[in-house]
Amino acid sequence: MGFNGIDVGSILFVCDDNSLSLAAETVFNLNKRGKSAAITAYSAGINEANEIDPKLIKACGGRDIRLPLRSPTVVTRELIESYDIALCMTLEQTEMLSKRWQELDERFMCLAEDDIFKPSLPFGWKKCVERLEDEVLAVIDELEQEDDL
Repeated sequence: MGFNGIDVGSILFVCDDNSLSLAAETVFNLNKRGKSAAITAYSAGINEANEIDPKLIKACGGRDIRLPLRSPTVVTRELIESYDIALCMTLEQTEMLSKRWQELDERFMCLAEDDIFKPSLPFGWKKCVERLEDEVLAVIDELEQEDDL
C-alpha cells in the first residue's frame, strides 16, 4: 500500500519520549480498516522514559483510546530498519533522526504539517489528543486513497 510514493506495510510513530507516539500507534491500530488493516504500527521515543504521563493516559481514556501497558521503547537503528516509514511528531525530531541515520533519510516524515507537542498546561491534553487522533485518521484515509489510485 502506498503513502507519499513509498510502499508501506509498517509504520513506526516517533516522539521525544514515546508518549504521543504510543497514543498515535494506538489510534492507528484501533482505526485501521480495509486494506490498511494489514499495516503494522508500533511506537518509540528518541529519549529514554520510565513511564507515560498520567495526564496523557487520562486524556486518551476520555476518548476511548486505551494505551498498551508496556514500558516506553527507545528508537534504535534496528527498529527504524524494521519499519517502512517513521512518522515523527515534530519537524525537529524528523531532522534529528534524518541526520543520525542519513542512509535511512527517506523513511522519516512528520505526522502533520504543524508540529504536535505535548501541552505545557494540564488542560491542554484533551485538545492535544484530539489533534493527534485527527492526524492519524488522516494518515489512514491517505493510505486508503493511495490504494484506490
